[in-house]
Parts: sequence; structure tokens; C-alpha cells
Amino acid sequence: MRRSVVLQNLLRLWAALLAVATLQGAPQSIYKSDAATWPQEASDLEPAPDVVFGQLDNGLRYAILPHQEPPGRMSLRLLVESGSLMETDAQQGIAHFLEHMAFNGSEHIEPGKLVEIFQRLGMGFGADTNAHTTFDETVYKFELPDLNDKTLDTALMALRDYADGLLLLQDEIDRERGVILSEMRDRDNADYRAAIDGFQFSLPFSLIPDRMPIGTQQEVGAVTAEDMHAFYNQWYTLDRMVVVAVGDVDPQRLEKALADHFGSMQKPTQTLPDPDMGEILPRGEGYSVYTDPELTATEVSISTARRPVYDTDSEDARFHQLAIDAANVMLDRRLEKIAKQEDAPFTSAHSYGYTMLHFVEFAGIYARTSPDKWRDALPVIDQELRRTLEHGFTASELQTFIANYQNGLETAVAQAASRQSRALANELTATISAGKVFRDPAQELNQFEADKERLTPDAVLKAWRSVWANDDRLVRLETQEADDQAALDLRTLYRDSRDQQVEPYQDEDLGEFAYTEWGQPGKIVTQEPVEGLDATRVVFDNNVVLYLKQTDFEQNKVRIGAKFGRGMLSLKPEWEGLNMFAEATFIQGGLEAHSADDLERLLAGHNVGTSFGVGEDGFTLDGVTTMEDLQLQLDLMAAYLTHPGYRDEAARRFRQSLPQIYQPVLHSADGVTAQKVQSFLAGGDFRFGIPPMETVESRSIDEVKQWLGPALSQSKLELAVVGDFDEQQVIDAIAKTFGALPKRQTKLPEMPEARQLDEPEPPQSELFEFTSQLPKARVIVAWPTVDMSDIFLVRRLSMLAEIFDDRMRVKIREATGQAYSPYAYNLSSEVYVDHGYLRAVVDCAPDHAEKIADLLVEIGDNLAHEGFTDDEFQRLLLPRLKALEQQQRNNPYWLARVLLGADSHPEQLEWSRTLFEDYPSMKVDEVLPLAEQYLDPDRALRMIIEPIPLEGSETPAEADAE
Repeated sequence: MRRSVVLQNLLRLWAALLAVATLQGAPQSIYKSDAATWPQEASDLEPAPDVVFGQLDNGLRYAILPHQEPPGRMSLRLLVESGSLMETDAQQGIAHFLEHMAFNGSEHIEPGKLVEIFQRLGMGFGADTNAHTTFDETVYKFELPDLNDKTLDTALMALRDYADGLLLLQDEIDRERGVILSEMRDRDNADYRAAIDGFQFSLPFSLIPDRMPIGTQQEVGAVTAEDMHAFYNQWYTLDRMVVVAVGDVDPQRLEKALADHFGSMQKPTQTLPDPDMGEILPRGEGYSVYTDPELTATEVSISTARRPVYDTDSEDARFHQLAIDAANVMLDRRLEKIAKQEDAPFTSAHSYGYTMLHFVEFAGIYARTSPDKWRDALPVIDQELRRTLEHGFTASELQTFIANYQNGLETAVAQAASRQSRALANELTATISAGKVFRDPAQELNQFEADKERLTPDAVLKAWRSVWANDDRLVRLETQEADDQAALDLRTLYRDSRDQQVEPYQDEDLGEFAYTEWGQPGKIVTQEPVEGLDATRVVFDNNVVLYLKQTDFEQNKVRIGAKFGRGMLSLKPEWEGLNMFAEATFIQGGLEAHSADDLERLLAGHNVGTSFGVGEDGFTLDGVTTMEDLQLQLDLMAAYLTHPGYRDEAARRFRQSLPQIYQPVLHSADGVTAQKVQSFLAGGDFRFGIPPMETVESRSIDEVKQWLGPALSQSKLELAVVGDFDEQQVIDAIAKTFGALPKRQTKLPEMPEARQLDEPEPPQSELFEFTSQLPKARVIVAWPTVDMSDIFLVRRLSMLAEIFDDRMRVKIREATGQAYSPYAYNLSSEVYVDHGYLRAVVDCAPDHAEKIADLLVEIGDNLAHEGFTDDEFQRLLLPRLKALEQQQRNNPYWLARVLLGADSHPEQLEWSRTLFEDYPSMKVDEVLPLAEQYLDPDRALRMIIEPIPLEGSETPAEADAE
């Protein structure tokens, strides 16, 4: 389910840390049982039978799930049921700070050495060694590249040190403090501030608004080693810890290893209860207006909150949430239809309902709109909400939900064995932390088969009404600016709307999907193996080219791609911005016979869908399906190729959303990077960067037709299919669809002039500015490199970028604390001649920007003239090699990087043939000269992106009309 932006932004702060994943993506209730038991012990639900739940003699719990994808690897987690809620007012941020300190010295790992230790095992910093802290948990995460004794022992040694062996030295705390403050600055934005204010409005008597996991500058700035030790000793106790392991491992071997490493850990002398989270008191009607000139959108919302009905995970609790999910999905579809209407009062609107932290059950509805339309939007969302509460939902609406939900569960069952251990480990950990019973897809499907018989419109309405049963209605406006009348208008509009009668919702007859007949199937003129890649190339008599590769990496999943035309190479200067317009409107325009909304309902219960993209040298249609739905998926893609709808409603809706899209472009370093820096590095070429909003707004559906029409109907068409399929069935199905189309061109135009760029001549320094009250700057230093024509050189430049990236970690993050997540990479173009850059990027405080830029140039100069050791090179090469092992088992890689477009770019096939041999044979002497050749200070392009205050702006404000 989608959430209110208030809640959405807070959850975004957690950065997907609450990964209680379900097929519907809904936030789930958090049920806390006794810390010494498993959730299933207090539930009528049975846990997944493959999980080994156990406990050491000292009380440490562990959960082990044997799983073979990827083979020979394992995901390890240490869950500590302690987060920001356990802090006092004077400790705000200390739980998150403590998580950082786990990487800064422990009993067996001296400060500054942990990253290098894991790099030597083939584990990258961030990608394979990470952690997160939320309100009620801290989780330490390792992705083990192999299961040899050294790797496993090192990982468990580190986890044990995290549990009770952290040094927490004052010098290290002082050094890391800068990193924490940098992270705090990076995460701060207008939407985050609005989220905090939203929690203060909706939960004024709760601890939650005062315990944001990131903490406060004042408290983080004052944390001492004594404070840290006190919190660590108080909350990092055995009764709050669980080790989770998912992977290709023998449970008995791991149980013994856990006993060896954790068996000596002492039981706590006392068990501390969770803190009192406060109260949810009756509010009646409440009104709030929050303004901030940097908000990305105007949002008006209605919400309510109550204490949860269910205090344990159970069949009834899950059925209740299922019914709420159904209501939200059905209401969302109604709101989506309204958003597509001419003169719609909002660009998008959604409802939500879920339980958070076993403390509060939220329900709400919100609309994103323009600042001048919120007064129109509020009555609409109120009346649509009341329409559901008074009249419920139709049988056909519910049947669509049931079909989609069941299809999702059936697909999950079919694909269960090929789920990634990383995702399973995150889900198992989060489920345990949430006090919920971990179930496998087959159990979920069996439960749904039983539940759907009682999932009637009346049952959904009963559950839906229950969450809105109290008289509390919290009405809120978030916008960039509002006049003094806004708070009063909010109340008046809402009360006037409540007096309006609402009629039952009327369903529409949809008919049948119109595109299933394509004429005489195409004939094969060529069918041959692709040397060295275990793939097949097929050419039909209409010149359509197909590449196929069967894999078992994703069970019962088939990925399909189509590429045609010349994409951005074919864009005319007078059509600047048409790529954005086309990408936003092509699929949303539906087909000639069906709107996008009709398609969603017509195709309910099937694994079909498609996306459209504008690439540098081609247009693409992509889809993911199963063998059962393969023919329908191909019908859908062929229909978009031959009968696109080009509906004005898609253009109208996109134009309405442009102010929301451009708000962060104008007020953030990310926006300036995308809009201006990319353009600067391409010499101002109109195809790079983001055009002004008025330019994009002026584009039209007719221009999209003119641009795409010839490519859709005539251009060389290349297809690629990768996944778990029967090759002959796929060939036959494509012969009936794409193979039956009229003849296509056999070649694409080369367009050599369009491939030339007039790049800036180094050295140069450029200052880019944006308006913002937040002290967040960005520094980018770029050194010109090469295009992709010499793949062996490009790979070595990528390794040079890895070394640069690691130097930044040491020299900037750890030594200065002035940046949270600096990074470097080399990006070489496959399309534009000689276009490529090695870039170093650092987000920092504005008053540090010049020094950071100097430091980046200095790092490059040092690498150019002092070089690096073979030990450093090998330490950073090993994680890359381990990552390549996984890339070989990645279907999106084979589809997008190897096979799709390979007929026009056969070099893609050769790149893949050499990739897995070239990297392991790479030598330090091949990379060292590149540092001297490319990283000289005189070749550097320095770019600083700085905020300037908004003229006449004020600090964020809230007006209440309680």
C-alpha cells in the first residue's frame, strides 16, 4: 500500500530499513512478544518449515534458513532489538551513533581495519558490510562471498564483537561524529522536516516524534564514550539479540560455529522492558497547515489513528490487514481514474491503513496537487473516502483485487527457490524483529485460499469501517506557501464537504483485450547458437531478430526486451525535452482500444506489463512475465508497438505533475547535478541534463507521434528473451506476434555527426547554484577518460575508480568526517565518441566545498605520481571478482547488457565473452600508468554546487486550527 507523504518521507529516511516485505508491499503490524520466545509460540500460525529456530544455552536465539540461491554464499544478520526508542531525551541519536561505532574498533579488530579485513575476503564496503538503525532495532548485515572456514569465522567474530566487544574509544567517537553530522545533513530535507511535523500533529502524546533515529545535532555533538558505553551495556543484551543466517550452509555446521563464537557471552543480570511509547487520546477534528518553500509537492490529507486491535500475530490479524489492503487498493484505483480526468483536482491520490510499532494503527487518504488546487482536492478525497465507508466496494472491484493478489502469491510460490538469500535474510530478520511469524509463499497461498472465501465486500467494508470508526479526523495541508486564510479554509471546506451526500460507485463494462490476432506467423530464416554464451540467435523472414538465453537463476520468470530506432541520437534540437515527455506519456496513453486504466483491470490476475524507455541510441519496450502468461505479454508489447493510444489524458496528467517534478530540481544538489552538471560535461549538448520546465511543458503528443512513429513501424527491431522458459515455445510465440508484423528495416542509421560532443577543455572550475535554506553542497571533480570502444582499457579505468573511491573513504570520510558517503566511478559512453569521465562526488557543508575539491584533486595527483601498491590493488579487485560471479547469475545483466541490441552492437557479445576472464587476469602494472595518464591535476574539471538562500523565505511553519 502507498503511504501519506508524511509517513512516506519518514520511511524513506529509514532507507528501506524496515523490510517487512509482503507481496503487496504494505507496511505490516509490529507484534512484540516476550523477548525470550519466538513469535510463533504466541500465535496460531505455523512458521516456515525450512527455518531452523534455535537457542544457545546462554539464551542467544538464532534462525537458519538453508537456501541455494546464490550457491556457495550466505547472508548473515545480527538483530539487536534496540533502537532510538530506547534513548532518553539526552541520548537522541546515540543508537544510530553506536551502530557506526561498531565499524571503529572492537576486541578483535583494531580501529580502521575492519573494512580492509573484509575487502581481503572479497566483501565490499557498503555492498556486503552494512548496518541500519530504526526506532526499535539495529541490524548488522554481512554478505559472505563464500563459506570457507576463514570467511565464516571472521564474520562471526565480528558479529560477536558487535554484540559485546566494542571498544568505543573517545578518539574514534570524536572522529566518527563528523560522519554522523554529515549523514544528518545529507538526509535533511523539506519532506523529512514535514514528516517530523506530521508525526507531531498526528501523535502529539507519543514518544515517536521525539525519537527520530538520526537524532539531533545537539545531542550527537555531545555524546561521550561514557554515554556510549552506558547505552551499549544497557541495551545490547542477549535477550534482545538474534543471529539470522540464510544461504547455502549446513545448519549443524553453523549452529556449532555460533556456539563457538557466542557461547561464552553472558546472560544479562536484568531484563529491561521496552519504553512507554505514550498515548493516543481522542482528538475529534484537528487541522494543520505546514509550509516550507522547498517542499516537493502540495499535499492535503485526512487521517485517523487508534491503538491496534490485535496484540499478537494470528490468522485473524492477518485477515484484518488483508481486508484493509483490499480496501486501499480498490480506493486507489478509483482515485487513479479521477486523476486522469480533464481538470482533475490532483495529480495523484492514495489511501493507506497499517499498524506501526505495535502502538498505532493509521488510516488515511491524501492527494498530491498544485498549490492552487488543494481547495478543490480536499472535498474530492473526503467524498471518495466516505463513498467507500457508506456504500462499500463492488464485487467486480474485489474480484480484481483477489485475482491480482492470488496471482502474486502463486508467482511467489513458483519463484521461491530462486529468491536471493539477501532478500530472504532481510525479510526473516525484519519479521522476527516485528514479532511476526515467518511464513513461506506456499503457506501464504494456502492461507489465502482459505481466506478468500470470507473476503467478501461486506467483510472488507466491516474491516475498513473499523479503522475509521472513531471520531478523530486529522486534516492537514502541506504546501510551499499559504495565506493566513488557509487554516480556516481547511476547516470550512472539510466541514462543508461532510454535508454533501455521496452516491454508490458505478462499475464500467470493460469487454475483452483487443489485440490477440497478428496474422500469419513469421518464418525462421536463421537459427544459430551464439558462440561461448549459451544463447541462440533467430532471424524471422520479416527481419525481426531474436536472442534467447535460458537460465535457472529466476524460476518461472521470463524477461523480455525489444529495441528499435535511434533514441536520443535521433532527437532534434527543436524537440528538446521530448524524451522526458515521451517516457512519461507513451505507456500511460494506453492502446487505441484500451486506456491505461482499462488495461490494468483487463489484465488483472496475469503477470504482464510493459515499460517504455528512451536510451542514448534506441527506444525500448520491456516486460517480465511467466511461461503461463508469455503469449499475453507478447500480445501487449506488440500492441504498444503497433497500436499505441497517444491519449491526451497522459499528456495532461504529466504537465500537471511537472511542478512537483521540478521542485527538487530547483532546490537540491541532486537536481542541479541532473540538470546542469550533465549538460556541462557534454559541452552543453541539448540531449544531456534536464531542460527548463517550460520547454518540457511545451512538448505535445503530436510530437511524440512524429518522433516515435517511424521507429515503431519501420525501424530494425531486435528482441531478447532471458529466463526460465522452453526455447521452442518462446520462438513459436514470437513468430505469432512480432514475427507476423510487416517487414522491418535490416540496419539502423549510423548518425556519426550526432555522436560528436564539444566537451569542456580542462582544467576548469565551475560554480552551480540552487536555492535552498539547507547547508548542503556537492563537489564533483571529473577527469576525462575514454568511450567504450576499448573495453580492456575501460575495465582498468573502472578499477582505478575503485581505488580512488577507497582513498576517498579513508581520506575524506574517516580522516576528516566531512562527508558521509563519498564515491567515485568511471562512466564511458557506448554512443558518443571519446566521451567518458572518472568522477569523484562528495556531499558536504558549503564552507568545506573548496577544501574538499582541493582534496579530491590531491587524491588524484597522489595516485598519478605516487601510485598504489599491489596489496591495495588486490584488496579492491577481490570484491569486484566476487561481484562478477554474481553478475553471471543475473538475468537483467544478460538481457540489457549482452543480448538486447546485440545484432546492431555485436561488441556486446564479445565484452561478455571476455569479461569473466579479463578481470581475474588484471595486473596492478596495467592500472598504475592510467593514474598518471588520466588523473593529473591539469586534467581536472572542478564543479561545486552550492545553495543560496531563497529570497524572502522563512523557516518552515505550522498553523493549527484545532
